Amino acid sequence: MRLLLPLLLLGCAKDRIPAQALADGISADPGAYYVVDVRSEREFTGPRGHIEGATHLPWPAGVRDHADELAPEPGQTVVLVCYTGHRSRWAMERVRDAVDNEVIDLKGGMMKWWGRDLPVVTEPSE
Repeated sequence: MRLLLPLLLLGCAKDRIPAQALADGISADPGAYYVVDVRSEREFTGPRGHIEGATHLPWPAGVRDHADELAPEPGQTVVLVCYTGHRSRWAMERVRDAVDNEVIDLKGGMMKWWGRDLPVVTEPSE
């Protein structure tokens, strides 16, 4: 059991990206990521904002009913984003079933993004 926990934690880490790493990746190659924000409409358009260029697909109904409408380019990594990382983790299976791209989530969600004082926009993007 002692070996199993670290292996499980390593498995979880590979499908998550830290906020600063995502921001750096977007800055270096904006087309490398297809960001999908699964927060509510109020959270997405609210005063704290969202990641520029993010597609809004609220959990659970939007993800359940419209994940197959996501249109990442071949080779783009789909990054799911929510407030703390919980909803995005729940949405991963459905989105993975809908797209052929790699799907990961933002570790710690927007809380980590805001905590690093990374850029946001407050008007709807899509």
